[in-house]
Amino acid sequence: MMLEVDAGNSRLKWRLVDVGGSCINCIDSGALNYDASLVEFLTTDFRFADVNCLLVSDVSKNELVHELCNIYNKCLSAKNVFIASAQKKLNGVQFVYQDIDRLGVDRCLGMVAAYEKFNAGVLVVDCGSAITADVVSAEGVHIGGCIIPGFNLLRSSLSHGTSDILLGGEVESFCGLGSSTIECVENGLAVMVRASLEAFVAIAKEHKVEVFVLTGGDAVLVEKLGVKNYIICEDLVFKGLEIVSPFTF
Repeated sequence: MMLEVDAGNSRLKWRLVDVGGSCINCIDSGALNYDASLVEFLTTDFRFADVNCLLVSDVSKNELVHELCNIYNKCLSAKNVFIASAQKKLNGVQFVYQDIDRLGVDRCLGMVAAYEKFNAGVLVVDCGSAITADVVSAEGVHIGGCIIPGFNLLRSSLSHGTSDILLGGEVESFCGLGSSTIECVENGLAVMVRASLEAFVAIAKEHKVEVFVLTGGDAVLVEKLGVKNYIICEDLVFKGLEIVSPFTF
């Protein structure tokens, strides 16, 4: 069994997979908040009793992730624990950042997985705490990207930056006009995000890229806004982890 960890800015996602030959099957998965129970759950729950290797993508820099890796280093040995890092070139994708340490490893892994999947130029939009958009050319060169706030960050900035907007309750977002403050806020966010994704497509097309991918926790929500031409690809970070890891599947 292999445990895969995607430690993002706001929460940690995990996936337990069974590796049989070249076939990888997801057995279980979930998401955790960064609290005291995280390490205990991922090291003592019965589901992880047969884990023999750990793959980690970490942009959180949270001490709990460091503690988790230390525990698995001791019980599995360091050779069975792989922590991915951003590099100038990974599995056929060359990244544009001069200071590669400033490029989130999750973005690297998403690009690697999408480029391998489609074997073509690709726009990868990851919808999480932030929405990141990265364009990879047909030759495997990361041309560059954009980062905008995700839904929760946009809500938070609006709530904290104004005195009369109180957000609460649940309404469905759509790209139209609202008849209450909360509807106006949610619909306004929807319009902003959809317009951004349409702009990302236009930029990608300028670089002869015609494959557009949505991934991340809010990908399904974003798709409901009526964005066109995008393909939802789940678990790109996990798949990228498997591709760049030293383990053979």
